[in-house]
Amino acid sequence: MPDKPGDMENPIRIRILDNEYLLRSDEDPEQVNEIAKLINDKLDEVRRNSGKLSEGKTAILAAFDIAGDYIRLLKERDVLLRDVQDRCRLMNRQIGSLE
Repeated sequence: MPDKPGDMENPIRIRILDNEYLLRSDEDPEQVNEIAKLINDKLDEVRRNSGKLSEGKTAILAAFDIAGDYIRLLKERDVLLRDVQDRCRLMNRQIGSLE
């Protein structure tokens, strides 16, 4: 049977900082590589802005930054969703008043 993208039988090789990891994931390999790039970019940013921190402290600060971005995006999504719902209600009322 041909392998499908993200088949957990086919590990994906990624590099984080100077370490190589072999991941088993059901995610698409392209997405796993995109995630690894995001992590490396954040780690590099923390290293540039924080001086000589240990790898562990650098990873914690990068994780905190990524989590902050995630929470901010969730809040923005919620605001957008409420706005769309409000607009839909308004449009439904306007359509109802035409009948």
